[in-house]
Amino acid sequence: MNSNGLFTTLTPSLPWVLGIGAMILFASDVISIILNPQYNPVGETISEIVHYPSGWIITIGMTAMVVMHTLLTAVLISSPASRCHRLVRFAGIIFAIIALGFVIIMVFRTDPGKEIITLGGGIHISTAVGISILFPIACGSLAIALWHHRKSEILIIFSAIIAVVSLFVAWQAMPQNDVGYTGANERLLVLINLSWLVMAGFRLPRLLSIC
Repeated sequence: MNSNGLFTTLTPSLPWVLGIGAMILFASDVISIILNPQYNPVGETISEIVHYPSGWIITIGMTAMVVMHTLLTAVLISSPASRCHRLVRFAGIIFAIIALGFVIIMVFRTDPGKEIITLGGGIHISTAVGISILFPIACGSLAIALWHHRKSEILIIFSAIIAVVSLFVAWQAMPQNDVGYTGANERLLVLINLSWLVMAGFRLPRLLSIC
């Protein structure tokens, strides 16, 4: 199957996969919190919930994120727009790296508490930081690439807002910023990024179909 055929095959499922994936991640986090009342969702990171009895449920949401970013990567790279705009391909590569990052996060668990104790914990934290920085870069790259498209104004404006806000919240959630609301900041960051993914799922297919 050539790139055009792949793009045509995958694009109808993009809004559904991104929308349902977002709901799965949100539900897995809520269920994990409810089943572990001793867990502090405001002060503890999302990753720390895996150390609690029912914390494994969050991995379902992480798996959904891998699927979402993998599909988005395939759609971007196979699109007609990617053959005309290098930034579209660049964004696709970044989303592929992000998908791999979520796999790494699931394989290497974070260390309990605020200190990095093990190599695996260090890999986990470094990867999470990388994802939080790469996501707004990918959004910004797509916004620039689609700037010429007269029907992309809403997505461009939304992407620019998401990129700026996402970077700010990501900075607040960084390990060195001991603000005491790490879990809350991480969940806000996830919500912001998911909102972009859901909107992009509905608007990108039409925009990417034009070179």
